[in-house]
Amino acid sequence: MKLSKIKKIIGILPIKNQITLIQNAVPLAQSVPDVLEIATYLLALGLKESSIELLSKKIDDRKILPSLNDHDVCLYLALKVHLGIINKPSDVNDCFCTIPDEWPMKWFANWMTTGSIETCEASPAEANPFLLDNSYKAVWNDTCSSCSNTSIYSLDSGFISTDSRTIRWICPHCLAKRAWDKEKARIFLWNFFSNWINTQMDEQKGVLSSDKINEGIGIADSIHTIAPIRFGRLPTEAIGHLALNSSIYLAYKSLGLTGESLDYVGIDYDIFMSNSYLVEKLTTVFDFHPIAPQFLKYNLPSYMEIPELSIKHPELYTDPFGQLNRSIPPFSFSLKERLQASRELEAIGVPRGAKFICLHLRDEAYEADIRKMYKPIHTRYRFTSQDNYKLAAEYLVELGYYIIRTGKKVQTPLSWSSDRIIDYASNYDSEFLDIWLFCNCDLCISTGSGPDVLSRIFHRNLLYTDWIGPVVPQNAYETGALFLPKKYYYKDGRRVTIKEARHHKLYTKLSFDDLGIYVECNSPDEILLAVKEKLSIMNGEWIPSPLVEELQDRYAQIAMMASYYSCDILKEKIKSRNSYRQYARPDRIVSHYLLADYEQELANSRSKHKD
Repeated sequence: MKLSKIKKIIGILPIKNQITLIQNAVPLAQSVPDVLEIATYLLALGLKESSIELLSKKIDDRKILPSLNDHDVCLYLALKVHLGIINKPSDVNDCFCTIPDEWPMKWFANWMTTGSIETCEASPAEANPFLLDNSYKAVWNDTCSSCSNTSIYSLDSGFISTDSRTIRWICPHCLAKRAWDKEKARIFLWNFFSNWINTQMDEQKGVLSSDKINEGIGIADSIHTIAPIRFGRLPTEAIGHLALNSSIYLAYKSLGLTGESLDYVGIDYDIFMSNSYLVEKLTTVFDFHPIAPQFLKYNLPSYMEIPELSIKHPELYTDPFGQLNRSIPPFSFSLKERLQASRELEAIGVPRGAKFICLHLRDEAYEADIRKMYKPIHTRYRFTSQDNYKLAAEYLVELGYYIIRTGKKVQTPLSWSSDRIIDYASNYDSEFLDIWLFCNCDLCISTGSGPDVLSRIFHRNLLYTDWIGPVVPQNAYETGALFLPKKYYYKDGRRVTIKEARHHKLYTKLSFDDLGIYVECNSPDEILLAVKEKLSIMNGEWIPSPLVEELQDRYAQIAMMASYYSCDILKEKIKSRNSYRQYARPDRIVSHYLLADYEQELANSRSKHKD
């Protein structure tokens, strides 16, 4: 390849290709300017020894230097300065050349005065897509402030090196040191990508062609090390994920926990919409872009997807940094919406200003209507019997609460006779109220099913009953809830302890039949005790015994070990026994459940010693 062609592509080739190209070009260097140019490229690529060897073989100072023009003299001396052959300005006088009246390279002129090599700040004016080997990448034009020559670069170029704050390279024309602030570079490249999207997108339809999406993926991939670009969509198919994933993403993004990235988030209207009102509320806090779902339908590298918005990443949507409890809810309700809620509540029988509790119980209708795409074994252990909650509901009614049985679809209507117990799930349908109730209730009692996430996000009181698994990864993070897990038994009737549940990893194996374990729902009396404990905590009246607090600490430790935290994070967080409660959130397990578990452990110990 001729040197003239090399000049056009040298700055955008990957480093291995550049080195091969330049090394193959060495035999082509017949004239002194060609030798100087190739030696300059070698040095810019970091091949110092190869540059020295080329100069020593091809250039005889005594014979050639006196005949060079000012530019080539300056370039030759600049090479020697970078190579350490010339160490100070006075050494230039010993060279066999005529000193120009004015040095054509600004950085070298400055070096002749100060003896130090200055770094010239780069400020590229434009970037463009470039097709190389059937793949597009982003390249930018840099006009050197020292020699005024323009070069083209890409981030995988052999000229480019980076540190924590700066992108650096050496001008292949004059060897000036160039430096580009990373933050400025990031913004520059993001603006380039955004402008490219806007110019390529069909404005009326809001779509990109297949070819343009592939081109965009290539461009985004080529700059991701400095200017990451990610794509995501709201998980509209499940109301719990729609609320939780969106809230965690917004909280983590605002706190800088997701890292620096330009994110495109959108809504895929081809996917089921679990609650259009919630989507509408989220449009007030998201800047949706129509191209995001389009990119997600292609084979994206994992680092181009927004994991916080994906239901495939429970290690993220379970709030590993414990920020959801400390964050402001992502949206609020206007005066108009609050008045609307009052009217709709009065219409279903709840007076204005009355205290109300959401009772959300998952049953078989949930699977039959909403989750047809899932296998029954994945959800059936999460079902419960509504009759087990009648005793607790009647107790709460006596205290003056209104009970609103929530849910999109339920198998059996409530038959409990009380004006204060409202079967909203069977008799009413309001997408607005479906959201508002959970965001504003005085207490949410739930078996763990989608909408209760809204109560968590809006910092409402939470009691989880018939909770699947005595130990689940979520119990290591922060929600401030009280949990009453289901009971687990071996086939011989012995109760599975919390420690054994952790050992069997029941939180990852929902097919308990294969383990010889059966599940039992909470009894009416157990649920009533849990409700009383939660109300005592809410009223500031709960005084646990020292044994219960010790068991809570012990449970917190087990929950941490079952969490999604990496080993390194666990080691950092768990430095002493007393620190478990600090990091295992203010969640609690219902006291009578812990005491029953403790009694089973004692029985197991006695049986072991007896044997």
